[in-house]
Amino acid sequence: MENILIRNYQDKDLSNYVKFFNYIASRLDISTTSEKEVKIHFQDPRRNPYKNMFVVYRESKFIGYIYLYLDSITETKRVESGIVIHPNYRRKGIGTKLLKTLLNRCNELNISIIDVFTKKDTEAAREFAKKNKFKIERYFYEMRNENLKNIEKVKIPKGITFDKFNSKNTH
Repeated sequence: MENILIRNYQDKDLSNYVKFFNYIASRLDISTTSEKEVKIHFQDPRRNPYKNMFVVYRESKFIGYIYLYLDSITETKRVESGIVIHPNYRRKGIGTKLLKTLLNRCNELNISIIDVFTKKDTEAAREFAKKNKFKIERYFYEMRNENLKNIEKVKIPKGITFDKFNSKNTH
């Protein structure tokens, strides 16, 4: 495929990313997002989109992305990942190129396990994962509560404070 650019995510990709994400979300009947929500999402130091997310453009059209989500909870060198390619550009080698880019990043970080998430009913994604030597272990379900106004306040014990994410300590 000609005129394909794969690179790390940059701030200038935000609007294109949100439009693309929402287009895919509408096709999968999942929740959409906003620029504000994405900015908050990217504050998580385990994400660092500038180093751990790769976007793909064909000419000036945003057509996909792949990301790493670092598991900092366990000692295992493990990441979670997702890959999304525009339906019109699938089966053209773009996903394979994105996956190789991701694997190179994992090698830089000395990662030994990659979990790739797909929805149970996305047969193309499962086929792609199997073709690239991933095996199905389980499926996941997305849960969301959009009515947070009536949730009981949590009593925070003395000595516990909350602070913003410090993105300077990311990989």
